Amino acid sequence: MRTRWSCWSQWCSRHLVHTRRRRRPPRAVTGGPAFIDDLKASYTIVIVTHNMQQAARISDRTAFFNLAGTGQPGKLVEYADTAKLFSTPQEQSTEDYVSGRFG
Repeated sequence: MRTRWSCWSQWCSRHLVHTRRRRRPPRAVTGGPAFIDDLKASYTIVIVTHNMQQAARISDRTAFFNLAGTGQPGKLVEYADTAKLFSTPQEQSTEDYVSGRFG
């Protein structure tokens, strides 16, 4: 996949400036999930969220990261297709987080 912008914020700022010149609301604001679906066709998008419903609704693949402890570096616990990660996670800590037992 082709990456035209070095980061999401750079793309958003350029898109918003261009959109303001046309005097229309930015598509990022009005488009919602449809906007992300359009972008997914051409770009790799990484979204960091604590909202499980949002992650389940808009992602194709999901990664669960967790901290080892306060002040400790985080680690990748599990990475899988979204449907699989939310329905049958392989790691107990992923299942606990997705089901709301912690976090």
